[in-house]
Amino acid sequence: MTSSNQFKLIRAREAVIGERALAGFREVGVNDYTVKPTDGYETEQTITGDRAFEFLLRTGTEISGNIPFHLAFGHQWAFELGFLNQFAKTPEADGVEITGVTAVDDTFATSTGVAFAEGDIWRASGMAAANNGRFVALAGSSTDALVVGAGGTLADETPGAAARLKFVGKQGALGDISAVADGLVSASSAFAAYDLAPGDSIVIGGPATSQATRFDAAAGYNNRVALVVEKQDDKLTLTDLGAGWATDDGAGKTIWILYGDEMDYGDDTTIVTDTHEFSYGGQATPLHVYLTAIAGNTLAIDIQRLQPIIATLGVLGFTDGNALSATDPAPLSKLQRSPMTAGEHVGAVMVGGQRRPAGSKMKSATFNFNNNLQADGPMEGLTNEVYYAGDFDLTVDFTAQFGDERDWQAFRAGAQTQLLIPIINNDQGYIMRVWAGQYVDGDIAPGGRNQIRDFTGQLRCLRDPATGKVVTFTQIEDFGRLTA
Repeated sequence: MTSSNQFKLIRAREAVIGERALAGFREVGVNDYTVKPTDGYETEQTITGDRAFEFLLRTGTEISGNIPFHLAFGHQWAFELGFLNQFAKTPEADGVEITGVTAVDDTFATSTGVAFAEGDIWRASGMAAANNGRFVALAGSSTDALVVGAGGTLADETPGAAARLKFVGKQGALGDISAVADGLVSASSAFAAYDLAPGDSIVIGGPATSQATRFDAAAGYNNRVALVVEKQDDKLTLTDLGAGWATDDGAGKTIWILYGDEMDYGDDTTIVTDTHEFSYGGQATPLHVYLTAIAGNTLAIDIQRLQPIIATLGVLGFTDGNALSATDPAPLSKLQRSPMTAGEHVGAVMVGGQRRPAGSKMKSATFNFNNNLQADGPMEGLTNEVYYAGDFDLTVDFTAQFGDERDWQAFRAGAQTQLLIPIINNDQGYIMRVWAGQYVDGDIAPGGRNQIRDFTGQLRCLRDPATGKVVTFTQIEDFGRLTA
């Protein structure tokens, strides 16, 4: 006998669309898995005297279904499928590429070819306790050598497969970075070395336990998520600063600026497909079912007040098969961290670049992505072998407290707005940004006696003419602290 609790799903990115991956699998955690093959049949049209059918004619196979999961840091694979794209990543090194850690000179040695520069902030994980955490590259760092101290900070270690180094941002020189009315300035033109561009999200300020890396102005309000509008060597012009932003000369501070991996929607259906394989324990010889060319057709991210955040990926596929042994008997372990909830992990929601006042704040938001994938193939064979991406359609259904007139008036005017929602758990998480969402629906019907009356509406997301973007999904490895 088997149980749903014995379900195991592993996945790997395909090198060529539809060609079954044979290595590189990793286990992933999901809430359910309804993806399955469905065969099409037609009845024969031969007229017979006994009113019976003698043959069923198999005409084709289609694979589709949904994969719901708790939103958590580490579900990169699912979002890449849903966006038909890949994250533009900041540098990193895995356990194979980290060749050693030495205590005598506090150095991480790697084989990646990454040039470690003074002031780079790196997050280390999967190693001995002394070697995990945030580290700032010191003078003396070079290609393949990350120096973080003068000896005695790190412990000697030959890291295992779980080890990881990830670039998470930059530390400014002492007193170099200051806050001005519309962004940040650097006296030494340090921003020339920051890999940032207009449209990128950043996190200003380090952890609350390290006040020397944070601004003091406005009771720390300046330590926040912001959007880069323009980058110059000596200035980052920013927006989404909110009404509490204040000037601060940064005297005596080494200000941190953290940033991560960015992804916009894409249309490449040839590089972002998976092979999935699932099995159940409890069988004497477990059956392993594999599915190829798994591609994201729809993606929903549902954020509801007082509830866990649930994402659901709707997929299509090409072919299926089964075996009595796993393709990869020793897949990598699950990456995702603890699940995220709305109340505990959603940060400062920004609508139109500002936080809303009490009584008018958003209570829920459901992002609905649709790639309108079309599968096609030749007359020979029963399965498809190519995808075509149709319209990219994104709507946001939301509920907001009906404390003032703003949403109703915006709905009746067909106004456009920007929406930013940061979601942070244990200093890691995501920033979801809609660039030009137009109000297309709204409702303030009373709903009966003794009801809290909310505004329920929908944003239809369009291309922003200034940036050419519709939506940006940012994966931040280190927010520095659990606030937005």
